[in-house]
Amino acid sequence: MRAASQCKAGGFTFLEVILVLLFISIFATVAVLRQPPTDVALQVRSEVLKAHIRYAQGRAMNTDTAWGLRYDDNMNTYWLFSGDNPDDPGNRRLLPGENDTTVRIEQGIVLDHGGFTLSFDTWGRPGSGGSLLSSALPITLSKNGQSTRLTIIPNTGFVQ
Repeated sequence: MRAASQCKAGGFTFLEVILVLLFISIFATVAVLRQPPTDVALQVRSEVLKAHIRYAQGRAMNTDTAWGLRYDDNMNTYWLFSGDNPDDPGNRRLLPGENDTTVRIEQGIVLDHGGFTLSFDTWGRPGSGGSLLSSALPITLSKNGQSTRLTIIPNTGFVQ
């Protein structure tokens, strides 16, 4: 005669499930708290500047003249221009979503590239100072020790 085999149903107890969920929540909380706080104004300004650069490139490709952005680091402003002279007030154009031809960057946000001129030819190729870019153009926006970086790629004008 055979002995009756005793089999115990497998699975986790309620206490084990609760402990695993508790550990997961503790680890998730620690991971979230270790993330650096992001400054929303800095991210927004970065995306707006990126959109304005792309707008200038699009205008240049749809017309027979150069378009670009000129940044004045003394005033912490930039503007859209068409033509060959970015400093001529007659060449300034209104950017989408702006009420003035000169865009003021919020207080505390700094572009560390210094004053620059970024223009696009009718093919959409980026240039600076009258010649095409030969290497990537980095533009870093900073505020309160945090920074975000835009990079304009030569030949294509793609903004990363």
